[in-house]
Amino acid sequence: MRMRAVVAVLVVVGIGALLAGCGKGTPPAITTQPQGKTICTGGSVTFSVEARGTTPLSYQWNKDGTAIPGATSASYAIKSASASDAGSYTVTVRNSAGNVSSGPATLTVNVPPTISAHPSAQTACAGSSVLMSVSATGTPPLSYQWRKDDAAIAGATTAILTLPAVTSADAGAYTVVVTNACGSVTSEAALLAVAEAPTIVVQPASQEAEAGTEVTLAVVASGEGPLLYQWRKDGADIPGATGPTFTLATATADDGGTYTVVVSSECGSVTSEPAQLSVAPVATPEPATEPTTARPETSAFITVNGHPLSRDAFDDMRAQILGFYRQLYSQFGIDIQAFLVGARGRLFDLDLALTAVSSLVTRGIVEGEAERREIVVSPEEIEAEFERQYQAMLDAYEMTEQDLINYFTIYGGTLEEFKEEGRASVAEQLLYGGVQAAVVGPIELSEDDLRQYFQEHKADYSTQEEIRASHILVATAEEAQAILDELALGADFADLARERSTCPSATAGGDLGWFTRGKMDPAFEEAAFALEVGEMSGIVETQFGFHVILLTDRHEAREPAFEEVADRVRTDAEAEVARDRFDAWLNEQRRTAVVLIDDPILEAMYVKSEDLDQGIAAFERIREKGEVEEPYLSFIIGSLYEEKMADLESDKELVETELPEGPEREARIAALDEAIGAAREAALAAYRRALEELPGDEDVLERIAALEGATSLP
Repeated sequence: MRMRAVVAVLVVVGIGALLAGCGKGTPPAITTQPQGKTICTGGSVTFSVEARGTTPLSYQWNKDGTAIPGATSASYAIKSASASDAGSYTVTVRNSAGNVSSGPATLTVNVPPTISAHPSAQTACAGSSVLMSVSATGTPPLSYQWRKDDAAIAGATTAILTLPAVTSADAGAYTVVVTNACGSVTSEAALLAVAEAPTIVVQPASQEAEAGTEVTLAVVASGEGPLLYQWRKDGADIPGATGPTFTLATATADDGGTYTVVVSSECGSVTSEPAQLSVAPVATPEPATEPTTARPETSAFITVNGHPLSRDAFDDMRAQILGFYRQLYSQFGIDIQAFLVGARGRLFDLDLALTAVSSLVTRGIVEGEAERREIVVSPEEIEAEFERQYQAMLDAYEMTEQDLINYFTIYGGTLEEFKEEGRASVAEQLLYGGVQAAVVGPIELSEDDLRQYFQEHKADYSTQEEIRASHILVATAEEAQAILDELALGADFADLARERSTCPSATAGGDLGWFTRGKMDPAFEEAAFALEVGEMSGIVETQFGFHVILLTDRHEAREPAFEEVADRVRTDAEAEVARDRFDAWLNEQRRTAVVLIDDPILEAMYVKSEDLDQGIAAFERIREKGEVEEPYLSFIIGSLYEEKMADLESDKELVETELPEGPEREARIAALDEAIGAAREAALAAYRRALEELPGDEDVLERIAALEGATSLP
């Protein structure tokens, strides 16, 4: 009986224990472990775990073994990751029956590149080596792409850019794009200015002087930075002669000799051609044997109808013209100095001088007319118009005044000099405008006149088709496809452009603004113009990379009705009438102007520009008198006779084309052939004389050979 009781107790206790164990349930087990992630700073990430076991289950996420407060659900999200969020993440799952911890999930947080030291602006001498560098931080590996004027430089893919033996073609704005898996950043632009060694634009001229007179030798040189000068006599430095001019206040026989000047800068030096100075005893003046042209008693270099213009004005105008051609030729890698050497160089130099003279003659006519009509421009008017134009220039180039100061710091000059020249230019503009208004007088155009003008210039008032588009530019087709995939899932185009695009438009969300046909890469243009507003392209490949394009707006081509642009048409038509009237007046004034130039060669050139035969006669008189030191005089005369040959050849071609067969035509052609032959003989005679004066000169020999072997003008 007692045994049964014991057994019963044991059975009850055992069953109770068994029932108690069943009451705790199944301990948790992880079925899906959290996975490691790699993201960029600012990105979002979510870790999750899946577990089974008797519910309820509780969770506790840990970072590097430390519990994360509040992280107590089956997933843990970080909305905007920073570098400090990187680490090892685990989660512990618990229930009443026990707990289990997950395996570690590593979070790697990559940092996009940032530039800690931008490349610096530099000025380097041509031929020297230039190093530019950038310092950047960010998760490696970092890649680099240097760019010049927004174009990628092939092979320039390290943190240091080396430019060996730079030339003027290397001058420009340099940037570097630093990229890693999280994006890219573009450095500030570093301007590289390349300074050339100085060149001599105008060589010092040989001179003959009387003892006791003042003699000045001058050189005109160009080059960046301060130029230093050292004049030499017979190879020895002249103490204190360190400017662009060297003056002997009272020349003596001992001053005769060979003079040169060495022009130097930080980038090198150049020595001028030798100039011979001969000092003769004082000559006893002889009475004039022929009349001379009366000239006004003035220090003017040029007078136009009695209105004086200074030598400085001529030199400034010539320097501006030479500067224009120097810049024009440099765009093609040509040094204009090569065209100013020798006999042909002298002709080119005279053409430049003649252009300056012609401009000053026009100025003299206008200024003289302003004086006659008492037209005066006040300083207040000049200042107001200058400020308007100055501000308009800054706005057009999106510059501040400080940007302009920085530009002059790099490329030379000062803001004050720029403004001074600008005010002088504005003063001239206003004076010309006042004279034009007075000369032209009132302009009255009827509506019929305006409608006719509109029909003749309709294209000027039509608008081309233009579109507005945004794009994302990347280096590979794979990157472009990834962007298309994200856009298909709803990503924002502008946000992706800011994050991924390597184009400068990235800062504007990829917006390129409005553009017409012919402005973009042909493949890009074709794809963009084919889109509808709101439509997105596929992958478009160009020389710049791979694009995804979004068309955001479109303006169709349009031709307005006359009534829509009537005011603009009136303004344009009146301006055209004013220009035509003023040009006609100016041409007549030039035809009748009395122009005197205090330089026989330039005066003869000006006469030649108005009448070739009279110009030839003027140069022949200069040669006969022998009073002007011009080593290339005979060559110049020969070139003028060749110019006459060309005119006669044109006349002959016109006669052969226009006149019918017959005696008159034959007689005209025979007369022209005779005149052409005479001009050829005169040119040859002048060139042969030039060869005596310039033995072995290649330019002279070339012209003689061409004329002796030609039956018509070469």
